[in-house]
Amino acid sequence: MQRRNAFTLIELLVVIAIIAILAAILFPVFAQAREKARAVSCLSNGNQLGLGIMMYVQDYDETFPFWSYGQSSQYGNVSPNHFQSYWAFAIFPYVKSAGVYACPDTNNFATLASTNLYGWSSGNLINNGAPSALANSRVDYGGNQMLFEGDWQGFTPVTDAALKNPASTMAIADCFIGYTGYLPTSLEPDPTNANDPRHHYIVDQVAFPNAPANWWANNNAGAYMWYVGNYGPYTAAQMQVYDTQARHSEGDNITFADGHAKWMRDTNVNFDLLFGDQAN
Repeated sequence: MQRRNAFTLIELLVVIAIIAILAAILFPVFAQAREKARAVSCLSNGNQLGLGIMMYVQDYDETFPFWSYGQSSQYGNVSPNHFQSYWAFAIFPYVKSAGVYACPDTNNFATLASTNLYGWSSGNLINNGAPSALANSRVDYGGNQMLFEGDWQGFTPVTDAALKNPASTMAIADCFIGYTGYLPTSLEPDPTNANDPRHHYIVDQVAFPNAPANWWANNNAGAYMWYVGNYGPYTAAQMQVYDTQARHSEGDNITFADGHAKWMRDTNVNFDLLFGDQAN
């Protein structure tokens, strides 16, 4: 009987099919593992930035960094283009690494210099108070303007003692954080009523880190929804946009005013996190 020295065509096709099936199963798992690694790296950044904030607070009489758009930028009335106390710059002596400010999962590679600090600055950023190590770097996290501009207490520096619940007050998060400085108070939730539906406003500049500026207007969310928007119910198309824009597996990394950081599902990133003292 003649001995066979090669595979038949059918056998080769079966092996190829098995490999293709295994690849189809495993490749998404590998992609998820890579995304998880990036999310963990970003969360580590948040913890380091939170530690920097805490060290700053301890050194400055338990007061958070204070930088006012109205008082410190070229558009202000007091000290235009003074950025030394902008939160990212104020804590840099404690953080000491520009890389900590860069989220590995963002697709926005603009630097502070290329955006001229988001259009707030005129002239040389370093001359205006930016650390030289950060001027040409990315800052992919936004600060809570309620906290770092004192929006809730007359645009004055916020002390640690003024926070009712620092562990639930958002300090920084992926991309920019919306704020209520230009919103009617009617949009703010009732702190005494946990069932007030206004507690369910999403801060879209966190949950939608790359959302177009006119996204809410195009989706009939109302004139003021550039900063906040009610998160439900969404159409399937809206929810798909919502989930894909949240950076980390349909969620965001949030650093709180007590220094800790955690991942939060995008639909749980809500208006109350700006204050930390609202009903839940």
